[in-house]
Amino acid sequence: MEYRMRTSTVLPKWLDSHIFGVLGATISPVKGNMTVIDWGKDDMPSYLGTYFPRSYAESYCIFSHYFSNNISEWRHRREISILGFGCGTGGDIFGLLMAIAENLGSVRRVHMHALDGNRHCLRLYEELLDIMRVRMPFDIDSREGFIAIDDNYDLGVTSYVIDGRFDIALSFKAIGEFATRNCFGKDNPYRNIATQLYGKLNDGGIMLIADITSFCNAQGEWFPDMLDRGLADAGCRVVDGNKGHNQQFHVSHSRADNYTTKIAWRIIRK
Repeated sequence: MEYRMRTSTVLPKWLDSHIFGVLGATISPVKGNMTVIDWGKDDMPSYLGTYFPRSYAESYCIFSHYFSNNISEWRHRREISILGFGCGTGGDIFGLLMAIAENLGSVRRVHMHALDGNRHCLRLYEELLDIMRVRMPFDIDSREGFIAIDDNYDLGVTSYVIDGRFDIALSFKAIGEFATRNCFGKDNPYRNIATQLYGKLNDGGIMLIADITSFCNAQGEWFPDMLDRGLADAGCRVVDGNKGHNQQFHVSHSRADNYTTKIAWRIIRK
């Protein structure tokens, strides 16, 4: 039986209270291509309030759907390892953790390695992870790492920073920033980074790549088209993804009701 994907959710009240109450997050969406890696401390409240709930909802809905439809492969797992590439403040990772908590009752421990190129984002991620830990029905072992990637050489070095193998790798709206910043010249960033992440998966592991669906001015190409071309060139086997150019998701919280977000997403299985 194939389960229909839910496309809306509500940010948990305890997480909502900390983000908007304690941390003072605000909503201020940016139009056009953006490069969060360059944002400073003063940009964090609007980044956290605008984009954390979006990524949380997208990740939660996608992984809940995937686990439901592939439960035989996951139902008996007691430990799961996760690699987050370009984690930002962690919305995508926390959405995944919630999906694990609600769908995979056998899990007792989660091992995570989260990487990002913005130290301010990583500090917020670490604080929110402490809040998340006490709410999850499993133990969480986590390592966070700062990575600065400006070209293919830096990307190659990152391969040595990522230690071990993982059951799940995910990257939300991060790879497109490398295209916007033209880090890899004529190389497709989705191909280069997907190749690196794919090599870090355990056999049977999955990788979820999601990104914005607008036009990339720097590359002269739509992001979803660049994503598909890059994955094809990397030889990745896509087993699930949105139909058409994008998919809408909706998230509600104390500052917005049924807030709409659009992404292109693909799941690759090793």
